Amino acid sequence: MKTAATNSRRTRAKPRGKRRRAREMAVQMLYQLEIGGRSPEDVFVCFDLDDYLRETEWPAVDGEPPPVSPTLRAQGEAAFAYAQRLVAGVVEHGDEINNRIRFHAENWRLERMPTIDRNILRVAIYEMLFREGIPKVVIVDEAIELAKKFGAENSSRFINGLLDGVLKASREASRPEREAVAATDRAAEDGGKEDVEGERRGLERPSLASVTKVGSEPAAGGGRRA
Repeated sequence: MKTAATNSRRTRAKPRGKRRRAREMAVQMLYQLEIGGRSPEDVFVCFDLDDYLRETEWPAVDGEPPPVSPTLRAQGEAAFAYAQRLVAGVVEHGDEINNRIRFHAENWRLERMPTIDRNILRVAIYEMLFREGIPKVVIVDEAIELAKKFGAENSSRFINGLLDGVLKASREASRPEREAVAATDRAAEDGGKEDVEGERRGLERPSLASVTKVGSEPAAGGGRRA
């Protein structure tokens, strides 16, 4: 029989946001996809959300965790929905994501990387490339935290270095686009100024027919005075 004393020996973990929970779920589900060869739909159906919440929100010290509250359950469902989008996105863009990892992984073959590290990288790169509204530095920091929690001793350092390369490449790739947009804006602005100045000069310029130089007044009959 469970007692209050037994439950009190479990301390609740520090509260986490929806996206951190979602990233943890996504990494776990991608691991299952890769190791078990299952479909995303099958993994989604079989994922035990209550078990995940109990184990992550109330880390095991001794005894059983308390039941999942309705509030925690609602938070977990929101995170699980985002986790499913992450998994689906990684699967959909798998070739491009894997090529990015291969390009930036010095002396490491993708297939030889630890499975957890590989999938932490996939989730992070998917968010960096295909999800808007999330600061890329935050994505890198979250991936490092996942590596510390689930990876090996050197996983966080390895993931930090690789994602830093992806981040720098992303910034360099977007620079020509930003410069082209800025140049277009400047050209449009300068062109507008030229149009305004041209119109102003046109209004101020007298017509050629009204201009007669001193000493060159035409004589009657079309001749010129001697």
